[in-house]
Amino acid sequence: MAKIELRRDRVNRTISDPMIFAKRLGSVLRETGITKNAIEEDGIISRESLHYYLKGEKMPGARILQSLCSYIGVSADYLLGLSNSKEVARSWTFTNGMWCCPYCGEAGEPGNRFCPNCGRRVGIE
Repeated sequence: MAKIELRRDRVNRTISDPMIFAKRLGSVLRETGITKNAIEEDGIISRESLHYYLKGEKMPGARILQSLCSYIGVSADYLLGLSNSKEVARSWTFTNGMWCCPYCGEAGEPGNRFCPNCGRRVGIE
């Protein structure tokens, strides 16, 4: 493969489709009633950046994505089209001297992404 083809292939690869991100972000904003003005006024991102994201012309970087997801209360995996679950994964909790699943309360290992007891996805911090 020629250098130009390799470069073009690398440019075309993205984590997610910008249109999926745009559609999901727009629908979540409508569902929650969060306005573009509120996002800008609270210092999350500029109205101009949000406009580009909602049109599918740009994708946010990791820090902006994290801030946006925390603000609107959905998982980054959902907005990026990697999951159909809007729910943000809860993290393992340390209770009574052991690590426990935040959903079922049973003991588990904090290195696991899924609880061995209930099978739900658990965040790792």
